Amino acid sequence: MLPIISLIGIVSSGKRTLGRRLAEEFGLYYFSVGDFFRSMCEAPLEAEVRRRVEDYEGGEFITIDDLKELCKPLPPSVYMPAYIRQFKDSRETIPYDIAIPLLEEKMQTLSWELACNYKYKGILLDGFPRELDHFMAAEKIQDDTKLVIHLGCHPEVARARFARHVGSADDISAFEDRLGSFLHNLPDLVSHLESKQILLTSPNEGNLTIDEAYGILVNLLSSNEQWRAIVGPTYFPLF
Repeated sequence: MLPIISLIGIVSSGKRTLGRRLAEEFGLYYFSVGDFFRSMCEAPLEAEVRRRVEDYEGGEFITIDDLKELCKPLPPSVYMPAYIRQFKDSRETIPYDIAIPLLEEKMQTLSWELACNYKYKGILLDGFPRELDHFMAAEKIQDDTKLVIHLGCHPEVARARFARHVGSADDISAFEDRLGSFLHNLPDLVSHLESKQILLTSPNEGNLTIDEAYGILVNLLSSNEQWRAIVGPTYFPLF
């Protein structure tokens, strides 16, 4: 299995921009948890699943147990998108007892596929974990996680960045909900990761350019033992 380097931070902390750049430069496979579940929500349902869901008479929201019964004998990979997309439509968080098994299965499959072509040194996992309970429940991912990079960012800086791309009042409300949840759960997560000695925190404040933020991050990583064990010697970029 390929080693995992996780990238965490509040919304608009720069995870996607810096994560993609790190992955490209250092031979890592970039994988976004948010993109994974969004793709499940947006993928068209198979005709048989769609027909069975449309015939459901138990209410607007289909429980996972009802969906399993409704879609017998279809495998979970076929009918789970129908369940997941309900949370996107209602702007609710997918329960972690549902999300984590799906994510672990995907990561295991992906790791084996990538390990066979020898192109990548590891997986850069963007957006997981967001809280300690999730990390502890994901035993397979936890075992393969060798480093967690926390992109530090002041909430006001993140708000200003998000406001430049905001689409609606609902988007702002969703942002504030995610921000509040992350900040509430961050202390316990940080404490645990520090105890395991796998946490590295890098500042990414509003007065830094992308190149400056990236330079600081790479400079910190260059002296990190877990990072060097995965990607090899890393040199500070000159801009």
